[in-house]
Amino acid sequence: MDSPALFVRRTLWGGLAVACVACAALAVAGPRGWGGGAAVGAAVALGNFWLVAGGVVRAGGGGPGAGVPHGAAWRGAALRFALAGAALALAILVLPVHPLGVAVGLVGVHAAMAIIWMATSVAGIGSPPTPPEA
Repeated sequence: MDSPALFVRRTLWGGLAVACVACAALAVAGPRGWGGGAAVGAAVALGNFWLVAGGVVRAGGGGPGAGVPHGAAWRGAALRFALAGAALALAILVLPVHPLGVAVGLVGVHAAMAIIWMATSVAGIGSPPTPPEA
């Protein structure tokens, strides 16, 4: 089975690849502001996943700061939710982006990451176990 760090890295790179393709396609062929909106939504989705994955690995004892108290995990989740909401609101109010483009970036990248999670999990089921790292 792959390490959690490799799983997170694969998911982030796959989500980034999908985001780049979607943003380029919308910038070229989409309505005005949709490419930038998709970029903003994708950035928030990828950043949120990166923060969530790091928190899960730490809480599970697989990284620095292992054994984080549950109160700290809740505060981290609330802070992450507030930062994502503030970033989205600021982008929609200040930048020339279309709100539906932002939604496309958020939903599209999350859907791509879910597909990558499933594909990685299914691929890991049939593979022989790897020896533990020294």
